[in-house]
This record gives sequence, C-alpha cells and structure tokens, in this order.
Amino acid sequence: MSANKSQSQTHYVLVHGAWEDARSWEYVTPLLEQNGHAVTVVDLPGHGANQQSISAMNMANYIKTVVDVITSLDRNVVLVAHSMAGAVVSQVAEQIPGLLERLIYVCAFLLPEGDTVLEAMQSDDGEFLPNIIFADDNSYAMLPEQTLRSAGFHDVKEEVIQQVLPTLVEKQSTEPFMAQVSVSSARFGSVPKSYIRCTIDRVTTSALQDRMIENWAVDSVYDLLSGHFPAFSVPGELADLMQRAVNDANQPQVSNG
Repeated sequence: MSANKSQSQTHYVLVHGAWEDARSWEYVTPLLEQNGHAVTVVDLPGHGANQQSISAMNMANYIKTVVDVITSLDRNVVLVAHSMAGAVVSQVAEQIPGLLERLIYVCAFLLPEGDTVLEAMQSDDGEFLPNIIFADDNSYAMLPEQTLRSAGFHDVKEEVIQQVLPTLVEKQSTEPFMAQVSVSSARFGSVPKSYIRCTIDRVTTSALQDRMIENWAVDSVYDLLSGHFPAFSVPGELADLMQRAVNDANQPQVSNG
C-alpha cells in the first residue's frame, strides 16, 4: 500500500487476473501515485506473496481476501479488476457495495447471476482456452508460454515479457473459473461501473467483451488499443483511462478512449 494521500484523491484497489499476482500492476501503480492517488494492490490466495495450496485458490477465498483488504482501509475505494478478477470484484461489490465508489473492469468478466468465467470463455472464439493444459482431474490448469505469447502477450515488448514470466504461477486452480457468480441488482447493481474494452484482445475477444458490457448497466465504456494485458503493453494509456473513468463519473456516457 502506498503512503496516505489527500482524501480528495482517489484510492484505487487493483486486483490481478488468473496466473498473475500483484506485480502485474507495477507499471501502472507509479503512474497513479504520481498524480496523488493512493493505490493498494492485492495478491489473491495462491498468488505472489500470498502463497497457499491449490485447494485454497478458490472463489470464496479470492472474494474474502479483497473484502478484507478494503474493509481494512479508512475510506471508500475504486475497485479495478483485470480479466478473471471481474467475477471476483462483482461479488465483492455484492458484499460491501457501500464501500465502493466505482468498479472498473479491464477486459474483465462482467457476468450475470449464475454464470461462470468458464462458460463465458466457452461461448467465445478466443485463442486462450483451447490451448490451456488441464490436470487429469481438472483441479488446475497450466498455461504454455507459447500460448501466453501468441494469445496474451502479442503486443507486449520482449523485455517486459521476460520480467513478467517469472511472476506467473505455474498451476492455476480451475475452481474460480467454474464457480457461479452470485450477484443481485439491489447490491452489486447499485455500484457504478466502467469498462475498459481492449480492442485487439485474443483472450476475451471484443465480441465477448461487448456481450458482457450488455449484462449490466455500465455508465462509461472506453476503448483501448491493446491485447489482453494492457498493464504490460500500454500502462500509461491504461492508467489514464482508469483516472478518466473516475473523472467522467458525473457525465455518464459511452466514450471511445
């Protein structure tokens, strides 16, 4: 967590996606902080510094971890999710809607009640899911480097890829992908939402992102010329749009970034 900032500034809580950890935000965090914002990055269970068993890498623990982080802070926050973490933060919002100023989804899974990340991916023609290696008992999945490079990192510089690869977990639990999302219009639906749509994404295609945006009332949508990992490929542009989503909050509209 960064040093305390002026209460007039935004406090962003950033949640990484599958296989990643909190270091996924290391290029974005200083850009937000240099503008006076506070930033807290989260390591979900089994990721980064929060080492736990694969069985503990489940949706309930993911949600609890983020809820505990936010409730430990002394102010409301803007909660940002990348990819799979969209399903996590939606259910965090279901539990603590009053502590959230806004949800920002970065090519993230914005799902209706009862849906799963896996079902959304199966409905898409992205390049990621067909090339993931699943354990015999389907308890975890492994991500071949070539798949990551071709489907995820196709617009990321090689020097950045070399820095990122050692941070990824080898075995990602599949339970969070198969867990049904539990959200309601009264609680989750009451939290303002923005979506950053990555236009050359090969993991969650533009078509899937468009369908997910239609699942709920999203008051601002921004297009970002990026693949699935804009925090690595275009961190400056991503940080700008995250701040713009907050600044535009009083002027809800669909915008092109």
